[in-house]
Amino acid sequence: MTEDERMLEAQNIVDDINDEHGDYAPLGTITLEEAIDTVETYGYEGEDLEEISRMVVVIMEGIL
Repeated sequence: MTEDERMLEAQNIVDDINDEHGDYAPLGTITLEEAIDTVETYGYEGEDLEEISRMVVVIMEGIL
């Protein structure tokens, strides 16, 4: 999976989190461990799991 594909998937996962929790999903409230658990449910593993999880945390922190 390319870096761009990982970023797109991370954004899609963050969008899913926001859709699921609505206004109750404030920025900066997900830890790397929680992100890994979440991304794992999408079927990712290995390097893709780690990189997408990191991107999810960064996006949720409001950095991107």
